[in-house]
Amino acid sequence: MSFAPGAVFAFIRWAANDYGTISSQIDIVRAVTRGEAYSTLPHVDLGGEILLHLHGCPPHGPC
Repeated sequence: MSFAPGAVFAFIRWAANDYGTISSQIDIVRAVTRGEAYSTLPHVDLGGEILLHLHGCPPHGPC
């Protein structure tokens, strides 16, 4: 999957074990053009400008 420069997309990461969710994250990212500053993200080639990052854990989880 690829995005045109300037496109905004959501990147969601989630992990669970036998007892349920242990971590969840969402990043709202703007696709950058070559030469622009960017942050790296797993599985996102080149990277993007992170506009918003949220990290959540279960109320009584290990986070």
